[in-house]
Amino acid sequence: LTWNDQMYAIYGIEPGESITEARWLATIHPDDLAGLQAQRHFSLMTGQPTAMDFRIRRPDGLIYVTHNIRGPRYDEAGNITGLVGVCIDITERIRLEQTARQYAAIVDSSNSAILGKDLKGTITSWNRGAEQLYGYTAAEIVGPGVAVSHARKRMGDSLRTIGSDEQTAGNCPSLLAWASTSSAAVC
Repeated sequence: LTWNDQMYAIYGIEPGESITEARWLATIHPDDLAGLQAQRHFSLMTGQPTAMDFRIRRPDGLIYVTHNIRGPRYDEAGNITGLVGVCIDITERIRLEQTARQYAAIVDSSNSAILGKDLKGTITSWNRGAEQLYGYTAAEIVGPGVAVSHARKRMGDSLRTIGSDEQTAGNCPSLLAWASTSSAAVC
């Protein structure tokens, strides 16, 4: 195997250390190994590129998630001689996606009315608490349209525009939470 310095960094291995296929495969999470081997075999047999996300265990014990794209390498006669690929560390992206899902679940399950608005005042999200308090489903209220105009007239001051007297957190004025007529910033 031939790695560049970035590949060594992703795997937490000192650049220049000998990397054999067996050593590399030993870093792959056991739950992901069979899928990885199947995709490698597919690329070698068909000449088709493949892509897969899989977890690795680094020497320091940390689990990283990588996105890998690989395809066949050919000799001068057109025979497949191996694979060449790209490995991208997506660990932070996966962590942020998990955090976003957790926050979304908290907002969605809250009994408080929580809604999101963009800088133009268009409602972009509407949780179950808002549905219960205001009597409109998210499908009826999210986005511009007749239902929104009618709802705003009916709800009056409880849906004030961004920038009046609400407090926002940092530089995130586009997402505000309302519980009844009191407000709190959520970013």
